[in-house]
Amino acid sequence: MNTITVSLTTPDGVNQTYSSVRMLTFGTSAGYETVMANHVPVIAVLGIEVMRLTFADYSIKQVFVNDGVLEFKDSAAIIVAQTSEDQDKIDLVRAQAAKERAESRLSNDEFDQKRAEVALKKAMTRIKTVTGL
Repeated sequence: MNTITVSLTTPDGVNQTYSSVRMLTFGTSAGYETVMANHVPVIAVLGIEVMRLTFADYSIKQVFVNDGVLEFKDSAAIIVAQTSEDQDKIDLVRAQAAKERAESRLSNDEFDQKRAEVALKKAMTRIKTVTGL
């Protein structure tokens, strides 16, 4: 079976490589896309999204990705993102508290509404990364 390698780098020092990936699903402004080995080259802008890796043994790992770029060619994906977190590294209680704070700020005109919207999207995406909901 042909597999791909996924390399993920962030400015804060996260350097992660995932081997034996069967499928990589990632979100873009146009929706979700999936690539497999020997897929045509792709360059995509990533937003605040859940990235899903399905491995050769059919196990799945979800990764929170915040703003980045993905290049896929020659059965390898290179991703540079502002931040990223594996699902097992996300503190669900903290993400839920961040969601509540952001919702509270959205209902209060004293706070920067755009910033609160981004904080809410990040919190909800982290929750989705962990729970799948």
